[in-house]
Amino acid sequence: MKIFVIHNFYKKVKEIIKNEQPDIVHVHTFFPLLSPSVLYAAKKSGCKVVATLHDTRFICPCANSMRGAELCNKCGDGHYFRMCLYKCFKDSSLQSFIVSIIFKYHRIRRSFYKQIDKYICLNNSQINLLLQTGFDKKKIMDYPNVILFFMEGLVKKRVYIHLWKYGIKYQIFLLLLWGLVH
Repeated sequence: MKIFVIHNFYKKVKEIIKNEQPDIVHVHTFFPLLSPSVLYAAKKSGCKVVATLHDTRFICPCANSMRGAELCNKCGDGHYFRMCLYKCFKDSSLQSFIVSIIFKYHRIRRSFYKQIDKYICLNNSQINLLLQTGFDKKKIMDYPNVILFFMEGLVKKRVYIHLWKYGIKYQIFLLLLWGLVH
């Protein structure tokens, strides 16, 4: 059932992009509600994709980098199945197993690497974590709480931001940035 919902998101996002024709799709916390299908739809449509990182989800599938009261970023190495041992996701081995399969799949496909053109990080800790786990330094931007900005390599001038809410049952927020793209 979930696979059909994900495919519907993919189709809806492609439809939105076709109608609105943005140059850039800017996503925020899209997982687990929407899935990386949003990224694939945007790239397939020819858009540049920018992700603002509000947590450590690309390193830690639980998004908080905590195991109990201790800092933990071990999953940055891609060995997600240890989550089952520690019951990282919602204190459940079963749910941790399901999440580890999802993240292993997307790690193999390199969804969070290939489908995103730029990562906006809100602090140096995020940047360091991404670099330690092999993210491309050229794709990482340090812009805490940015609204209007210049994106080197993506746009040639300041861009206007348009926030658009879509959907009734699922609230999908797409931040469409208009500008001149390379």
